[in-house]
Amino acid sequence: MGFRKPYLLILMMTYTLCISAQTVDIEQLAKAKPFQISGNVAADMMYSLTDAPLLYDAPAFQYFLKGSLAATFFGQLTVPVSFSYSNRKFDTRYPKNQQSFNRLGLSPKYKWITAHGGWSNMRFSRYSLNGHRFVGGGIELRPKDLEIKAMHGRLLKAVFPHTTATGRSNRPVFERWGTGLMVAHNSQGNRYGMSVFRSTDNYMSIPGGLDSLGITPEENLVLSFDLRHQFNDRLSGSVEYANSQITADSRVGDEAVGFFNDHVGIYTNTTTNSHKAIKADLGYKIQKMTFGVGVERVGPGYKSHGAYFFNSDFENVTVSFASPFLENKLNLNTSVGLERDNVARTRTSSANRVIGQLNLSWVATEKLQFNGNYSNFRNVSEFNPYAGIPSANPYDNIDSLRFAQVSKNASLNTVYNTQSETLGHSLMLMVGAMQTDAELGGVAQNTGADYYNSTMSYNMNYIPKKISATLSCNFNRMVSPDLQNTMLGPTAGINTVLFKVINSGLMYTWNTTLGQGNMAQNIQRLQYMASCVLKEKHNLNFSAVWSNRDMMINAGEWGKRNEFLGRVGYGYQL
Repeated sequence: MGFRKPYLLILMMTYTLCISAQTVDIEQLAKAKPFQISGNVAADMMYSLTDAPLLYDAPAFQYFLKGSLAATFFGQLTVPVSFSYSNRKFDTRYPKNQQSFNRLGLSPKYKWITAHGGWSNMRFSRYSLNGHRFVGGGIELRPKDLEIKAMHGRLLKAVFPHTTATGRSNRPVFERWGTGLMVAHNSQGNRYGMSVFRSTDNYMSIPGGLDSLGITPEENLVLSFDLRHQFNDRLSGSVEYANSQITADSRVGDEAVGFFNDHVGIYTNTTTNSHKAIKADLGYKIQKMTFGVGVERVGPGYKSHGAYFFNSDFENVTVSFASPFLENKLNLNTSVGLERDNVARTRTSSANRVIGQLNLSWVATEKLQFNGNYSNFRNVSEFNPYAGIPSANPYDNIDSLRFAQVSKNASLNTVYNTQSETLGHSLMLMVGAMQTDAELGGVAQNTGADYYNSTMSYNMNYIPKKISATLSCNFNRMVSPDLQNTMLGPTAGINTVLFKVINSGLMYTWNTTLGQGNMAQNIQRLQYMASCVLKEKHNLNFSAVWSNRDMMINAGEWGKRNEFLGRVGYGYQL
């Protein structure tokens, strides 16, 4: 069984485009300019030098070329083009090996018709096609209240097994292709939509397969529904539901080939599983107060080839409240929720999580503002070695281990601003703390840790000379039963305008790290930046960074590391 082209969905895309033709206004064509181009192009060059070995292979000299252009014909048809090219390559480990620097994409647009070609990404729903980059074609139609999207392209290129000179292995994958269609109707805040997304792995793309690595060719079919409705001025609700069918190995016991499973559906066999996900929200508004309740459930093992990552095997319920007070000077936003995993009760361990969050922002005066946050996260886990095993002893399932972890976070941010005709002053203070504790079987464990951080900064702006200066100090400390670590240091910087056109800045940072009361690391960083805009079209920028790091390798033995990074960039605005 080889790779099968989805002829039916391609036919749907073609038919949709044909029926969406629109009349052309000849009078407007005669008045419009035949051709216009807009956008920008940019080039960056970077050189790095270090006296320590790199953790990855990268050339010392790197360059990046990128651009985003849009050509308009007779004021009616717009053809956006985006591209990027570089001599830099990502590491060979998946998924980075699928994100090439060198890309070309076109998205021509005519009124409510947009087409995509080359490198593109589209979104159908959170549980289906959701931003996964592909190489191929797509189309978006938005006539009045109707929204139609369709795509077909390669999601993953084939990556053969490979081991680098340093002994690291990559993450091989089969070539993967996907096709999708989404239709929705939007009107007066309401939305009624559905989508289908289908993807297949071409196992012939890697002769010999990848069975020795435990990698098999998959197939995926996702059906999703997206409903949002405004019942009245106060009450609104939404529901998003998806069913994802995954065949883990499309080579096992192939069913009889039929038109539906060869062009729209997927092959099902003993490795096929179906997973469901649903999210529902209900909101109610009274004057300036907003109340909400939300429910989300994602089944175990849920995934879609149209997204890079999913959290699965959980369900939660949240309640929220938000409202302004004191003539909108004080804003309150709070929520509380309960989340649990192991929703199918098939694992030997499960966890319940209580989440509480509170945010307060207060504009005391025109010069003074406060913002405070507090959250209390509690995670309760249970382990039962007898779960799922029938037993004649009714007390077997009571013999479980209970583990609780509590994390408390609090922060306060204060800003004071004042300005005259010549001088502006800004003072900012931020303090934060986090505390974690643990209980095992109802007994407190000596595994918690406390984290403290604070930042104080002052900024002065001398308006007549366009000079600004910044001075700040950072403090971070972590305390646990086995380790204490403190990091602190100042930062100073100055910015000004040279020759009336060059924005120039110099910044110096020094940080020291103390472990168990002794200095363990000392870092210095000096950075210079300059940029200017000429004739509103040419953008030039330059930066140079030097850093020095002293590290304690062994007791009483220190090692040094110096790094330099220079960068020159040019951009042109059409």
